[in-house]
Amino acid sequence: MKRSHLVVLPAAVLSLFALTAPARAAAWGFTLTPYMWATGVGVDADLAGRQVVDKDISVNDLVKDLDTIFQMKLEVTYGRFGLYADGFDVNLSNDKNGVTLPQGAGSADLSSTAGMTIVDVAGTFDPIGERSGLALVAGSRILNDRATVDATIRPSPGGTALQSYDAHETLGDALIGVHFRHAVWGRFGMQMQADASTGGTDYTWSVAPALTCTLDKLGRVGIDAGYRYMKIDFKDDGSLDTQMRLSGAIVGLRTSF
Repeated sequence: MKRSHLVVLPAAVLSLFALTAPARAAAWGFTLTPYMWATGVGVDADLAGRQVVDKDISVNDLVKDLDTIFQMKLEVTYGRFGLYADGFDVNLSNDKNGVTLPQGAGSADLSSTAGMTIVDVAGTFDPIGERSGLALVAGSRILNDRATVDATIRPSPGGTALQSYDAHETLGDALIGVHFRHAVWGRFGMQMQADASTGGTDYTWSVAPALTCTLDKLGRVGIDAGYRYMKIDFKDDGSLDTQMRLSGAIVGLRTSF
């Protein structure tokens, strides 16, 4: 499918449902969900078709280097239509002293910082307008990854040298997906969102199934607990093909008003 179709298709589908779905009384709704995505990270890199990197970093290892983290979703609905913004931001730092350089070239002290930001902004369309069942999602995804390494190098003959390395990239994708909610029993339910995006990345897709539980009689406060998996395939840089995987348990405190 051509990438231009990924932008036109969701708009056409939303329009079709808007014309055929029964009309219901519109009402405003707001939902705020701070959450914790305990994600591990996997990185694969192929050079000229040959794998050169296959690295998995556990949640425990990432927590040791964690500086700051922000994870929150805000959703606004009006009748059958809605808009949400989902922000994920994490910053890590690590210091290593006395790292041995290859081929006896000496040693180095390394100070590194790294971070990733993922922001999804999308419109939603719920044919029933009751925030239940299947809803369509269409919008954009912005990914920003950054890393800085400061090195104090001590060559084996003596002396020191300072070097700094910096990488920063921001990518924008068009996003389409679906969201499903269903009440199971009493205050318990289930939900799932699946989406895909492309543009700045070759492709990115994610899926997030979860169980839900409301904590009050009006259903305004609840807990969502589940699992989220995201795979990012970056565009080839010459003969280098890089992929990143984010996966782990996710828990959120949902408040609606």
